[in-house]
Amino acid sequence: MVTDSYGNPETDENAQEQYLDLIFDVLASKSRQYALAYLRSCSHPVEIADVAAEIAAQKQQTSRSELPENLIEREYIALLHKHLPKLKQLNFVYYRRDQSTISCTTAIQSIEPFLELILTKEQKSES
Repeated sequence: MVTDSYGNPETDENAQEQYLDLIFDVLASKSRQYALAYLRSCSHPVEIADVAAEIAAQKQQTSRSELPENLIEREYIALLHKHLPKLKQLNFVYYRRDQSTISCTTAIQSIEPFLELILTKEQKSES
């Protein structure tokens, strides 16, 4: 018998609840929201540095060309050590370490409605 972390029998409902908790945890971060939004708009693998620059630009509400290098570097480090592992855990991204690139997997389709809702709400609040 499979049990959850509390020793209760694992059910489909428990598994679904845990999966939703993981999704909400992933989408709780602006950096991950921006990264996923950017990656799903790209049809090919993207260099991690480009994703980091996009995250920094979104956070600063400015263009990439106006960003100081230290902000991009901060996002790059956070991507590598914090955000990519979480996104990989749920199979939302494919990371090629040898090429320093990432891309979306088809699993992102399962969270697109949540991501769209978050991004649309954010755009409305900025208006």
